[in-house]
Amino acid sequence: MYERKQNNFKGLTLKVYKNKYKNKPTSYDFKGDGDEFFLKKLGEWLKSPDIKQERDAGKPLKVGVRTTEYKGNETCEITFYIGQPKQQSNDLVDDPLTEDAPF
Repeated sequence: MYERKQNNFKGLTLKVYKNKYKNKPTSYDFKGDGDEFFLKKLGEWLKSPDIKQERDAGKPLKVGVRTTEYKGNETCEITFYIGQPKQQSNDLVDDPLTEDAPF
């Protein structure tokens, strides 16, 4: 687990390691301890004063997932981070379309 803070980015990354004992097609590719690994660490992060302040200000909690491989060890990284609230627009017809629009 590590917490990143750079350029106002506030996130928590948790890693899950490749399941070495996957023997069925229905087995999970990656496994980890749900209570200790996720719930405890994520709960502590969410309860920290800095993150509580961001959430109380209306900023949404977002999640990103990616797989990485380093020296033959494959991991799945799950990052929880504080996002920016969506801009509220009352009249979509009057909004100019720009090249960097998210759609």
